[in-house]
Amino acid sequence: HLNRVVDMSSGQLIVLAAGDDISLPDRVAETYKCWEADGKKALALFTQANYLDYKGIVHGQVLSRVTPEMLTVDWMIRNAPIAHGFGLVLNRRLFDIFGPLPDDILREDVVLPVRAAILEPLKYIEMPLVYYRRHNQNLSRVPGVDIFKKNDFFTYLRRHSRGHIGICRTWIDDLNTAETFAPERKKELHRIRQIAEAKLLKTMLEDQLIDATSIQRLKILVEAYRCNIGMQKVMEWIFIYNFPRLYLKYKSFRRRGLAKTSGALIE
Repeated sequence: HLNRVVDMSSGQLIVLAAGDDISLPDRVAETYKCWEADGKKALALFTQANYLDYKGIVHGQVLSRVTPEMLTVDWMIRNAPIAHGFGLVLNRRLFDIFGPLPDDILREDVVLPVRAAILEPLKYIEMPLVYYRRHNQNLSRVPGVDIFKKNDFFTYLRRHSRGHIGICRTWIDDLNTAETFAPERKKELHRIRQIAEAKLLKTMLEDQLIDATSIQRLKILVEAYRCNIGMQKVMEWIFIYNFPRLYLKYKSFRRRGLAKTSGALIE
């Protein structure tokens, strides 16, 4: 859908607007001012947003903290981009350089900010210019947090892990593409590609765990530990696949606690 929208559009800046969110009247104007002040170099910009529930009640700002480190490619690949799609604005050059998104990408805002930051720093606008609506049908919502249904939860894990495999492979392809535009940064891009390759390995092991038998899971967990995945992640996987109901209760409790203390959207 996004690829088609880009093909149909003609402007230099492409403002993403999801159907369940609300853009404030001055969103485009304020974003353009920021882009122009930066010399029109940024390949992606994103804004702060206010969190809106399904009743239309505002619950504070989505992003509780944004630091320069969070806008680097290294940090985004290791963790996840904080430039969520609800506040994302793209420079058409991003598609001219890297081409359309692959068909297996479930969440464009996990790929596009990384693509942009590979070549130019991301620009963050602290002003809330969007109302981000949070409800039970959000694509990013983890099923079973409120009412546990094991099949729904494992279906979500399967979709999430296989989608993330595509994301990791796209990151690696994009880093290879970037070398042709910035050959002087070959050593740096190679280092970042190694981070993406390690993330791909972890995601592939996670995908294997979903449909594995108990014996197969034990072998996969041992392999993960040998591949330096980290004991914390291995223990999390043990918790998820052996005690999924307890895991979701813990995640739900932690989500509510963090939301109360920070006022942030907890994904």
